[in-house]
Amino acid sequence: MTEWHVITCEYPPKIGGVSDYAFLMARELAKAGDAVHVWCGNSPGDCPQSDGVTVHRELGQFSPRDLLHAAKLLDQFPGPRRLFVQWVPHGYGYRSVNIFFCLWLWMRARIKGDQVQIMFHEVWLSFGGTWKANLAAAMHRIMVALLKHAASRIWIGGESWKKYLRGARAPIGWLPVPSNIGCEVDPSRVASIRDRCSVNDGPVAGHFGIGDALVEERLRALIPGLLREQPGVCFLLIGKTSERFAREMREACPDIRTHLFSTGTLPSTEIAAHISACDLMVQPYIDGISTRRTAAMAALANGRPLLTTSGHSTEPFWFRCNQLAIVPAADGDALVAKARQLLQDHGERARMALSGRKLYETLFDVSVSVGVLRGTRPPLQEESIELVVQQMKL
Repeated sequence: MTEWHVITCEYPPKIGGVSDYAFLMARELAKAGDAVHVWCGNSPGDCPQSDGVTVHRELGQFSPRDLLHAAKLLDQFPGPRRLFVQWVPHGYGYRSVNIFFCLWLWMRARIKGDQVQIMFHEVWLSFGGTWKANLAAAMHRIMVALLKHAASRIWIGGESWKKYLRGARAPIGWLPVPSNIGCEVDPSRVASIRDRCSVNDGPVAGHFGIGDALVEERLRALIPGLLREQPGVCFLLIGKTSERFAREMREACPDIRTHLFSTGTLPSTEIAAHISACDLMVQPYIDGISTRRTAAMAALANGRPLLTTSGHSTEPFWFRCNQLAIVPAADGDALVAKARQLLQDHGERARMALSGRKLYETLFDVSVSVGVLRGTRPPLQEESIELVVQQMKL
């Protein structure tokens, strides 16, 4: 039995992508037979329980005192300990410049001999903002340098991160981020949602994960153009800020207000039901679809046809996939035209739904990540993914 110590800045009941990922990976590693300890900060509310997973809140506010206290508790476990660290630069407090945390990990590796595996969900803040943001970006690079020297293994959610981690001594592996939304839904609940969010049982397009300003800009052009040209279509916005965005859209475009719906914050099972109620999921990304996009993965996992965009972060194999539809991120007209075409083609949507789910189960399901982490299957490579994609076309 392998013993994992998952170090994370977020964990339920705290809401967030890293929280969902840490919970999912801890639960699935435990299901596979490993012992799992999660080390995280304080968070009010009840923590969901998973068999085989022990949660330690001793990281508190990630202050030096909290880190020293957690270190003493970690030392009680037999070494070398296997640490699986969830890294986002803004997650560990101190206004995203907690260099103490990075030094702590370096010391765990160099002095205590722990095996530090780091999952980079993000790497650092880019330069080009305010002087404060640029100062934080510079500090992030120092922090990442420490992490690279601490790591015995580095994992990246998307291939585009690899160029930012040049010079790392540890091997860098590709670990696509699986959907953090379940796939088991009640058909009667899906039917109820469709009754509420469709007009005369017309098609429903959807989007999951409102919040990014640049994505919202694309949706502001897409939604009115789509609903005005196809009066029978409705659009469902899914996510914690969807009500705010829908309100703004209704005020700006009152003629589409009766065809635009939103959910607000929902539990995982309800998100899955709302995704399943959509005939087409539209997920535009400015930097393009990649294997770190959990909302796109949720659409594929739930067997919904996916329309998305390509950009500088898009891995090459996506362009060979016929399991989903892709248009350039900068071409708003192409996005509207493709959405309109797919909403009129039930047969193509059905094909995409089935093949998209198969693509997800073969390459991106959480079982794939667990197998890679446990060493029971090799890490994904561009060549192996290309081979799978080509075989699925046959």
